[in-house]
Amino acid sequence: MEQSDLVSQKDALRREMRMHIKSFCADSQNRMKASADADRAFLTSEVYQNAETVLLFVPLPDEVNTSYIIETALADGKRVAVPCTYGEGQMDFYYLDGNRPVSGQLTAGSYGIFEPEKTAEKVDTLQFPPHAAIAVPGLAFSKDGNRLGRGKGYYDTYVRRIKNEELNQPPALVAVCFSLQVLESVPHNNFDLRLTHIADDSGFFVCG
Repeated sequence: MEQSDLVSQKDALRREMRMHIKSFCADSQNRMKASADADRAFLTSEVYQNAETVLLFVPLPDEVNTSYIIETALADGKRVAVPCTYGEGQMDFYYLDGNRPVSGQLTAGSYGIFEPEKTAEKVDTLQFPPHAAIAVPGLAFSKDGNRLGRGKGYYDTYVRRIKNEELNQPPALVAVCFSLQVLESVPHNNFDLRLTHIADDSGFFVCG
């Protein structure tokens, strides 16, 4: 497929998914219940249970509310990190302090997304922690593990930076999303990250 055709397909699907998600989230009860079910699917999974470190996104109003996952993971004694963006398509994750309220460690940053203090400890991508899982946001996901993000490339770039003794990506890349975002196929190329699992309001699935 020509690159221009792929870009056009991605842009068209982004517009379509934004419309569907906006309509779904317009009913706050829809978002609240679906978020709770997706959170539960993630938290009861073996991926979460086996993870020592969990990298989580701080949600936008049209995303699964991951606040409960963040609080639960900290209470479970796991190391929890959230992202801070900078530059063009660049971001790093910073660890939260489990002994302090989460709200006091976040301030509004780019695009109105709440971000961590840059004085906190940064996750080292060259010595990425073992037994880690990354919760990945996006607009659309496919059952075979492809993802359509918002077009900035933050997660694709971050995962490529990760170096591990045995793997070049963490053991688990989990889409945490609404079931309406899971499609049969999503336009992609070899530079797009591949998911290992999906957690949505209908359950937890292995991609493949």
